[in-house]
Parts: sequence; structure tokens; C-alpha cells
Amino acid sequence: MFRWLGFLLVGLCAVASAQELLPTPQEMTRTRQIAPVSVRLNVNSTDFPVQTQAFRQDWSVASAAGAPQLILMKDPTLPEEGYRIEFGGTIEVRASTPTGAAWGLQTLGQMLASGTKSAVVTDAPDTPFRCVMIDVARRYHSISTLKRLVRWAALGKVRFIQLHLTDDQNWMLPSTVVPGIDKLNTHQRPAYTRAELEELQAFATARGVTLIPEVEFPGHAAILCKYDPAKYRLAGSASENCINFGSEAVRKTCRDILAETAAIFKDSPYIHFGGDEAWYPDADKDPQFRTAMDRLGPGADANRVFIDFVGDMAQEVVKQGKTPLVWEGFPRSDFAKERIPAETVVIAWENHYYPATQLVEDGFKVINAGWDPYYVVNHYPWDAYTLVPLARLYNHDPDVFGIVAWNDPALSAAKIGPGLYGSLMPWWEGHEWNTLAVMPERILAFGCRLWNRECESGYLGFRRRARHWLGTVARASQPFELVIEGTRAENPEQFTAHSRVSAKSEAGFHFAYRTDTLVPTRADIRDFVTLDQSGVVTVQAFRDGIPVGEAAFVRLNKVTEVPNLARGAKAWSSAPTDPQFAADLVTDGVADDIGSFWMCYPLPADLTVDLGRAVEARRVEIVAFYAAGSALQYRVQVSADGLTWEEVADASANTTGAKAEGYVHRFSPRPVRYVRVQALRSLQHPSTMPRIHEIRLFND
Repeated sequence: MFRWLGFLLVGLCAVASAQELLPTPQEMTRTRQIAPVSVRLNVNSTDFPVQTQAFRQDWSVASAAGAPQLILMKDPTLPEEGYRIEFGGTIEVRASTPTGAAWGLQTLGQMLASGTKSAVVTDAPDTPFRCVMIDVARRYHSISTLKRLVRWAALGKVRFIQLHLTDDQNWMLPSTVVPGIDKLNTHQRPAYTRAELEELQAFATARGVTLIPEVEFPGHAAILCKYDPAKYRLAGSASENCINFGSEAVRKTCRDILAETAAIFKDSPYIHFGGDEAWYPDADKDPQFRTAMDRLGPGADANRVFIDFVGDMAQEVVKQGKTPLVWEGFPRSDFAKERIPAETVVIAWENHYYPATQLVEDGFKVINAGWDPYYVVNHYPWDAYTLVPLARLYNHDPDVFGIVAWNDPALSAAKIGPGLYGSLMPWWEGHEWNTLAVMPERILAFGCRLWNRECESGYLGFRRRARHWLGTVARASQPFELVIEGTRAENPEQFTAHSRVSAKSEAGFHFAYRTDTLVPTRADIRDFVTLDQSGVVTVQAFRDGIPVGEAAFVRLNKVTEVPNLARGAKAWSSAPTDPQFAADLVTDGVADDIGSFWMCYPLPADLTVDLGRAVEARRVEIVAFYAAGSALQYRVQVSADGLTWEEVADASANTTGAKAEGYVHRFSPRPVRYVRVQALRSLQHPSTMPRIHEIRLFND
């Protein structure tokens, strides 16, 4: 048993009674003192020293004497992730595993910070597999940003973070099997080093979070096809991103990659090897592929070879002592049920290849990653997000598989059944600064719903808790305040002339800044940085030349303000919106910030603007999301009193792609107080989510 001297938890302010724990524990009784100034805490003994050290760092625990005793002990009678806290004169935390200990200490930190005087907590998750996936293959994510994600996952008690390490564009897995492949990376940054990934794993494990590696094949593998076309390309096929999965030499390389992945990610019980969206037309023209078909017997086709490949890779993962994860990507067949090992867990995401309900019927263990509500897509290469509103994610029934691209609403959701093992929320295609902006509350909403399905306190209460505890966690990850000058009052991420970024702290740090999206080093220490064009500023604190906390990423957009009659008007949506894509963005006077727009789900929906009084108008401009060049179908109505409406534009059959100047509609002069856009359908994926930058009204 590891022993320490006493600690003092410092710097934690009293919080209002509304700041309850997150996620809500399964069972808890407690009393609270009104205004704690500090909480003295002696760590008497611990069976989990690594998790205790992380607790000490994250909750600002300092040495002290003569304080209450904390005893952290192993209790094999508790569930794998379960813990029990008895909080009185002595604070006792029990857990059976390091993960359970980390969760117990996370709860203890929140209890201390919110003024707990005494308590008994018994807790464990409702859902065993709770995973957030981060796409680090299409867009580079620094280790610094990944550590922030670990902190948020720990706060929400999300057990796993899956790293999507390889895709068509980039290869981020350090490899001796395919040495030098990362020289082909389109973002021109090298793969993570083994040391970086091992450090990240240690950081995560200390906080209860386990990293799952994902390498993607046979599809999404254009980089392998470029690395050695003669070996990996399918001869005679038009596919440029699907490797020759019929070739035994290619399969051996894939097995070797899985073996080296297992060696790097020792703590992970899983390895994900992709398996989705493989496109292999005319694969049978390749001689090696044809041999694979012949080996599988009469009547074997390319799909049968694909299933055989999935089974082969899954067997290799099992051989490495791990559980195989694979995307839904192979078709339903008796051969699939026979060939793919029973240990394999299938992540259902689209219902196109093998619907989730059928996977369960056929005996597969299933993870729910349905687009509604789990997918969060930044849409390479634009900031054209697809995501459902945060409230929908928080209130979602995890047993329901949903999709967002549907023609018949009846097809949008289905109960999965008893084979459901958990849920996965993927973040696809986004820059790391967008990850930092979009994902924090979504990770917490995801974690809360899966941890305790019945006892969460409601969406508004969740948002209060989320904002509060994210602020607390931020003090450990970013122990300084950013000072951003020159930005617009309507949006602190936008400026019209120039913007200056600096940082301040009472801790005597020095600050380093860069404007090329890299994490700053000691060589970048300066007083401030100024932007006169859109860009990303990164900021890192240093003490005695050593980095402190994680880097901050500040995305600032230079914009052009367009005066019009609707600027600053109140706006609201009839359909739910996400807090980051609220209705009032359409009246902020700016349409050239690509990532700033109203979005709702699902369609049809009304977007209404209230000018506050009637004014004469004769022209309306609808600036729909234009970076993708897709069309929006809608109607526009106006009203002087909110009772009688007149249609001034019918674009319900519009197929003209959106442009930066917007769709312009002129009408005869009339008094207008309200403008209502009836959004009907988007011709950008998905059709159920409209995106509008700005609604402008003019009298000329």
C-alpha cells in the first residue's frame, strides 16, 4: 500500500446549490456546508497511487497536516467501474479497479469543491462501453489537445477514447511495418511517436480513460495504395483507396500492423481495424483476388472475400489478446455469422450494410453509433457541421439507433434490443480548434446519459452543471486567462480590422504564441500576437522553461459587417437548435464566417426574425451555407403584425447552389416587422439539416 503525507485542497470556491455532481451518481445521500473556503485532506493510504497522483494534480491538492483522513482502498466486491465513498470524519473511497478508483476520485473532487460535509455514494455505470472517437487521421490533433479531451472524458466518466489513426489522407500510427509511410501525409506532419502515445496513455489511464487504437482497412487506405501501388492496389479496379484484401501478402502486412498496434497500446482491451465503406469494383480482375475467391469455393464473390478478410483481421486481434472492433461494413450472410469470431464487436453507424437490429438478431454484440444523435462531423474540408442539437443528445434513449439522412421519418429510429453493448460518439474530419469548441459539452452529455439513464436532472440542469465543472477542469488544463482585444461585441471570435491576443496569470508564467497552428515552444515566448487576417493563435504557458498545462487554440475570423434592417433583430427557430448554432446568428450582420450559421434538426422548420417594429422593406437576402455550393429549398413570408403573413419568395424547388451574396428576393414595398423562412430541405448532406448564415432585409 502506497503512503503519502497530508494534502490540502486549495483554490476551490463555494458553488451554488444548483451545482450538483456530474454525472449524477446512482445512489447518494449527503449534507453540505454553505460556504467552504478550502478543504483539508490527508491521504492516509492508497491502493491506487497513480490515480491518486492525478487527483492531486487536477484538483490542486497541496500538502497539509492535521486534516481529515482519505483512505483509498481496493475492494474486489465492487463492479469493474464501480466505487463507494463514505464521507465523514474520515473519507473512504473503495474501488475494485484503477478505473473505478479514478471515477471515485473524480466524484470526490466535485464533492469537495461543492461543499460536501458528509456523504455516502455508491455508483457504477449503466452502460459498460462508453466511447468518444477522435479523427486524428484527416486533421492533425496535437497531444496537448488530446490531453484536454481526456480531461473532459474523465469529467463525464467516459471510459474510452478511440483514436482514428489512419485514413486516406494521413497515417498517424508509428510503424516499423510500413516505415516512412507518414512522409505521404497530406498535412505534412509526422506520425505520433511511440513515446508520445505512451505518455498520452499514461495520462489517460491515471484519470480512468482508456485509449483504443483504430487502423483503417481495407477501405479508407489510399495512403497504403500510394505507399506501394504494386503491392496494395487492386489490379484492374477503379478503386484508389481500397487495398487488395484478397492478397495474402497484403493480409500478412495488415496482421503485422495489428500486432505492432497491440504492442503500442498495451492498456487497451480493444483494437479497431476499420472495415467500412470499402469500394472494390472489378476486384475479381486482380489475379491474387481471384485466387482468394477460388480458395473460398464455388460461388464465392468479392463480398465473400471481404467477409473473410474481416474474419482474418478479427482473429489476429484475438490472437493479440484484444477484442476486435469493426464498423458495420460487411453484408448480412450465414458466412459472416460463421467466419467472423464471436468476440467481435460491431459498431452500427449507418444501417446501410447490416442494420443494427439484424446484427443483434444474428448474435453480434453491437455498439450504437447512429448518426442521430451520436455523429459529429466537421465535413472535410469545410466547417459545415452535421450534429443534432445538444438537448437531443442528452435526452436520447441509448437503446434507439437513429439516422439523420432519411426520407421517411418512420425509418429514422429503431430499438436495437438486448445485444446492445454500449455507444460511441465519433468526431470526424475536424480541426483541433473546432474539436475544442464543439466537443466539451457533447462529451459530458454523452457520458451523463450512458452513466445514469434514469436519474439525470434534466437538460437545463445539465447545462448549468456542465458549464460549471468545465470551468473547474479548465483551471488545471489552462491555468491562465486569455485577453482578446479588437473583436466584435456580437461575437468574440470575429474582428473587422485586427485583433490582439495576450494572456495573463497570477502565477508568474511566461507565454508563448504562434499563428501557424503549432503548439508553441520556449522559442516563441513574447508579450502578445496580433492578427490582421483570419487565423488560429496558439498559446502555451511556461514556468522556468517548462510547459504548464495544455495549449490554448484561439480561432479568430476577420469578417465584413453588412448593415441592414434585420441586423440585431431577435430570431428564433421552431425546430430544436444546438447552442453553438443558435437562431440569432442569422441577424448578427456577418455572413463571411463559414463556421457561423443557424442550424436545426429536423426539417421542416420555421426561422423567424422579429425587428421589434414594422419598417418599410422591399428586398430580402437569404445567405445559406455557401462553401459547399449546395442548394437550400425554402419559402419566405413577411408580416407587419405576426398574424397576417404574405409570401414574398418561393424557393421550394430551388436547385441553384448557394453563393456568398445569398439568394436575393425583391417584392413590392410594404411594412415588415417579421420575416419567416420556412426551411424545407437541404441539398447538402444531410437533407434534414438546414444551414443559414444570415437573413438580411433592405428597403432599396
